[in-house]
Amino acid sequence: MIDVNPTNLRSKIALVLQDLESSGDIVITTALPNLVVDKLLSSIGGDALSLLGDDEFYAVLSTINALIHGVQLNEHDFPNVIGLSKEEMRSVQKKLIELRGNN
Repeated sequence: MIDVNPTNLRSKIALVLQDLESSGDIVITTALPNLVVDKLLSSIGGDALSLLGDDEFYAVLSTINALIHGVQLNEHDFPNVIGLSKEEMRSVQKKLIELRGNN
């Protein structure tokens, strides 16, 4: 049986595989089905940042850069320093949290 916890990407992949196997669409023949999940997850892991648009990706880099250099930001500074508004950065944050699976 595949280890399932529906709060992260790994578990979502496991659930889909279980559903596909239950419906007869696929047959998992290994004694260690979590290896299948791990292989799928590692193959898409490198593409995880593709969930962010270019502007979002560069805003994350700008945020890290600002923090490293001790830049103090208020809400009005976000578009000029980071490249996105504070509200847009909240959306990016939610995407990253969902991707990581730590809701």
